[in-house]
Amino acid sequence: MKQEWSLEEREALYLKAQQTSRGSDAVMAVRCYDLCGRHAKVIQLLERQAHEDPRHGHFRELQPYYLAIPEDEATSSPDLMVGLSMVSFLRADFDVSRLWHDRLCVYAARPGHSLEEQKQLEADIRYLDIVCLVRSADSFVDLMPLIAQGMDEDEPAYRSFTFSVTNGLPTIINGGRSFSVWTPDDAALYREFAKPVERA
Repeated sequence: MKQEWSLEEREALYLKAQQTSRGSDAVMAVRCYDLCGRHAKVIQLLERQAHEDPRHGHFRELQPYYLAIPEDEATSSPDLMVGLSMVSFLRADFDVSRLWHDRLCVYAARPGHSLEEQKQLEADIRYLDIVCLVRSADSFVDLMPLIAQGMDEDEPAYRSFTFSVTNGLPTIINGGRSFSVWTPDDAALYREFAKPVERA
């Protein structure tokens, strides 16, 4: 049952939302904006959160708010489509994740986008291709060109993500050894990945 809030309570929630949205507590800000009925503010924060690194973002906590967005509203916002694809992927709903990725592609293919908008859309699509494994690949090497595009030093504003092949762990690529069952032959791993990694 939805709780009824007085005008004074709504104003207090709105002030709390404003304070927390300027800080790091995006989840509390979304909750407060939602409780005081500020839908546009909720959407604004969800769009911003859609581009957070999934390791540090709040997709799990914000999942109910993403899933409650009306479909027609979501399909009009590339940021919301990115967020919904990511949320669906993290819920292991891979078909829906791909659906939102494909809808973003359709949106990007429409005429009328500015050059800046088009570059950002292409960066968002590359991001989902890699992070949500939307684009199938026979090996990691097949993804390297996408990663290199996403880290284009000539266009830092549209850089899709930061990328670490080693994820901060010791491997043959950065001078250490992984001793992983996935890489029983470090020399073969080095031969396969060294040049693409250097280019990326």
